[in-house]
Amino acid sequence: MSKKTSTQKHKSREKGLSLIESAMVLALSAVVIAAVLYFYNNSIENKKVNDGISRLQTIIAATNGFIASNASAFDGNIGNFIKAVSLKTGIPTINQGDGTTQLVDENGRGIQIWAVSSSRYYVIEVQTSNIPTCVKYASMNMGTMYYQKPDIYLGSNKIGTANDVSSANTACQKADQQRNDANIKIRYSLKY
Repeated sequence: MSKKTSTQKHKSREKGLSLIESAMVLALSAVVIAAVLYFYNNSIENKKVNDGISRLQTIIAATNGFIASNASAFDGNIGNFIKAVSLKTGIPTINQGDGTTQLVDENGRGIQIWAVSSSRYYVIEVQTSNIPTCVKYASMNMGTMYYQKPDIYLGSNKIGTANDVSSANTACQKADQQRNDANIKIRYSLKY
């Protein structure tokens, strides 16, 4: 039997994939699965941020509604005011260890509201733990409602002001570098 005939018979007996071909299929499958998981996680994160922005806009609308109908809405106990906003919006509240009442965001963190005495504005504070969410919150356009542009805080230290997307990104990155597992705070000062 010639060498050529032997090789042809041997090749005709081979069935299926070789080891290298199997490895390539597995590698391609892993890449596809990783891409699907990446886009899935991104879409989940974007949905949470969009839900958070919607929740924040609902809180602002309810707060402005209370103030428009009652100029002294902030007078007295701020906890009662926050409970009234909760009843109007359906957003749950949480009682903090220090006795304050806060609204709850989509991640279970507190949303704080307080009036600034002898001024015609109030502050709403949201918290996050990542840069993209911080930038989206900080660069949100509130139009003429702003008393001043949003400030980025870490604890009680002001990191920067979000005058535009670029300054929001810079402040959020700086806060993230210093945060040591603390939440980044975005404070909106809004007119009433």
